Amino acid sequence: MEHILSELNNGDSSRPLGCRIGELFNEIGVAIRERLEIPQAPFSAEFTCQFAFSKSEVDETGLNEGKKPELALVEHRSLLRDPHLSWRNVKVPVVFFHGDRETVLKRLLSSAVHIWSIQGYGRRFVMGIGFYKDEFELTCFNPLGIIHSEASCISDAMNLARLILGLLFVSADDLGYDASVLFDDEHSTIVNQKIYYREFVDDAGRLFDSLATSCVFAKRSGELYAIKDAWLYKEENDVVPFEAQILSQINDVENVPRLVDHERLKTRDGTEDSTDLFWNTDGFL
Repeated sequence: MEHILSELNNGDSSRPLGCRIGELFNEIGVAIRERLEIPQAPFSAEFTCQFAFSKSEVDETGLNEGKKPELALVEHRSLLRDPHLSWRNVKVPVVFFHGDRETVLKRLLSSAVHIWSIQGYGRRFVMGIGFYKDEFELTCFNPLGIIHSEASCISDAMNLARLILGLLFVSADDLGYDASVLFDDEHSTIVNQKIYYREFVDDAGRLFDSLATSCVFAKRSGELYAIKDAWLYKEENDVVPFEAQILSQINDVENVPRLVDHERLKTRDGTEDSTDLFWNTDGFL
């Protein structure tokens, strides 16, 4: 970890900080993989600075070069179809700043909003890592707000290594990807084991910081459907009916969309999706 500390404090190098730190993080993953004697096992992801200094999609996202994260966690190169990295490939943004924590959080939020705007229909939440002064935090952005870990010191080698390894090998579910959305050529969505093929996304219905929802128009057997998500409040389940219950009661109203199906979102292991998952981690950091 002394190597990482020296890199973070070294402002004289001709190479971008994100590139140097990304290589170090990946080296930690390789070392652990070899230590476990499974050198052939592929990473599910890797850290890269290539995205941070690429000008691709600047016009599309409106996020200019100076505001992009210094580092990004992306799918492993061997698994990527497109060699040109963009917001579509970013799993986790990583920001380095020698100043205050508030600036780091603002930059991470800006990155999370852009990731959401590009991947919104397939992301339940976005994780971000912020390094400031001699500390770092893991932050989770979801449509209902922000949850962040306690600050850890960069010199705490075990905590930093645990975070890096967790992100390199963790499942897509744990990074906030929706298990019911397939990132295939059709961007299809599964509802109760039925596949619906996406036509387009309602841009007005996927605002990160406002409606806290997303809406996808999709087709199945030639019929057009609207698929949207809705947050459930467990404390009010017995008092206030959730959205599907309300829609089922107005199915016979003329010129009102008819509820066809609904299900509660689950992760790939069958766990019901809930903000409780964030609170019951026994301290990821």
